[in-house]
Amino acid sequence: MMYRLACMFFREAKLADTYFDREVEQAFMTASKTIYQQKTLPYLLIAQRVGNMYTTSLYGGLVSYLIRLVFVLDIIY
Repeated sequence: MMYRLACMFFREAKLADTYFDREVEQAFMTASKTIYQQKTLPYLLIAQRVGNMYTTSLYGGLVSYLIRLVFVLDIIY
């Protein structure tokens, strides 16, 4: 909902004018915060603790997913 409002507000802006516009960036960051927290944040557990891993980021995401399964969803093998 918030994302749609941000899109409507900046619809008339020229694309090239929005590249470095902090107002546009803040509007979309605020609008997408809930989606980010739901879909991305849970899988960044390892990356947040270790830092940038570049080529190993896929495996870090996988490990974060498995840890989430064990602790959040109470799946224990």
